[in-house]
Amino acid sequence: MNAGGAVAAAGPGGSGGRREKHPRRRTVDAVFCGVRTGCAFRQLPEGFPPWPAVY
Repeated sequence: MNAGGAVAAAGPGGSGGRREKHPRRRTVDAVFCGVRTGCAFRQLPEGFPPWPAVY
């Protein structure tokens, strides 16, 4: 399963509620980046959501 499949399977879209602050795809990509490289979440590269949103 690739990252796109994990994001699509994460939940239903448009079910109402509050709008997401950070795109779910970028959040999942940041988690995969942290796991793949072994870096601390506080040291994620630019372009990812802030580390508290990912942690």
